[in-house]
Amino acid sequence: MVSIIVPTLWADPTFPSRVTDIAQCALVKEILVIDNNPHEAPDLQHDKIEILKQRRNIYVNPAWNLGAKKSSGEFICFLNDDLAFKTEIIKFAVDLFRMNPAIGLIGLDWPHPTGDLHWGLHGVLQSGFGCMIFIRRADFFAIPSGLKIWYGDNFMFELAVRRGKKVAAISGFTDRWQEHSISTNKIFKNIKEVVKRDETYWNRYIRRLLRLRYDPQGFFSSVMQRALRIWRGFIGV
Repeated sequence: MVSIIVPTLWADPTFPSRVTDIAQCALVKEILVIDNNPHEAPDLQHDKIEILKQRRNIYVNPAWNLGAKKSSGEFICFLNDDLAFKTEIIKFAVDLFRMNPAIGLIGLDWPHPTGDLHWGLHGVLQSGFGCMIFIRRADFFAIPSGLKIWYGDNFMFELAVRRGKKVAAISGFTDRWQEHSISTNKIFKNIKEVVKRDETYWNRYIRRLLRLRYDPQGFFSSVMQRALRIWRGFIGV
């Protein structure tokens, strides 16, 4: 069974009806809606839907962590609130995990709107991958608290690869997002500094710590090479 985790600011007027439709899927155990804008929240009535109200916007990555902590499904699906899709993709992802135990993470691959779902392994994170992410709940590690909006999918992707898991992406679906990152675009002017801090935190610290944890020899080799280049430049050799 799948736990759907979806943070929202209720910026997309079609979201309430779509999330109710998702709840009809037999494979969906629960939908945890992290309400980052309680002043706009509608009243969603469904046994599978639980709204986790926040006093303020805690942003996407902390919302994913909160949802994962409260989830109870075997699998987790992190979902953008502005993505329209047919629920057959949920069964496709679950079957993919079942048939391929080595796969540790599944995202989306844009754009291949053929209407025929298929998948492939990915060694590099592609744009759009994080709009819908599937992971086994047992494999999920909390995203570092310093990352608020961006790089949560990067963290899951790189961690999966570092831990020897394969990463897959599903393509072929015809439905697209209503307006990519509607919720983010609406308030982007207010979050530029948060995004800038995310970028610094990811590139300066988290990526390096992941490499240090899972590839210490390569990490220290690169540090020594960099130090040698600086020294050679200093002495003019």
